[in-house]
Amino acid sequence: LTTIDAISALQAHQGAIADFDVCGNKLITCGYSPRMGNLTGDRFLMVYDLRTLRPMPLVPLPIAPSFCRFLPSYSDNRIMVSSQAGELIVMDLNDQTGQQIPIQLDTNGCAIFSLDISPSRQCIAFGDQTGK
Repeated sequence: LTTIDAISALQAHQGAIADFDVCGNKLITCGYSPRMGNLTGDRFLMVYDLRTLRPMPLVPLPIAPSFCRFLPSYSDNRIMVSSQAGELIVMDLNDQTGQQIPIQLDTNGCAIFSLDISPSRQCIAFGDQTGK
C-alpha cells in the first residue's frame, strides 16, 4: 500500500473511542455511548477479528473502562482494563461472566489519564491528573 486511505471502517461504539489495542488478529476497544444526552462509558469491550473484520462477542465488565491493553506474554486472550477512577481488572477475553472483581489502585482521589505496559511486560505505568 502506498496511500493512507482507509481500507475498512469498524463501528465500535456509538460515541468516542477511549482506547484500543491490537494483538495478533484481535482488536479490543473501550469507549463511550450517549445516554440521556451525555456520553457515558460503556461497561463492555468490543472485540474484533481483524482477519474477517467482524465483531466477536462483547466482553461485559463491572466497570466502565477508559484503558485497555493486551498482555500477550501470557496469551493473546489475556487483557488488562482500567477506569479513570483507578479500578483495574486483569482477565481472559473468554471470561464472559462480567463477574470480575476490580482491584482499586491508590490514586489519592486523582483521575488516571494514561496507562501503558513496558516492552518486557514486567512493569505497568499509570499517569494521573497531577502528572505523577
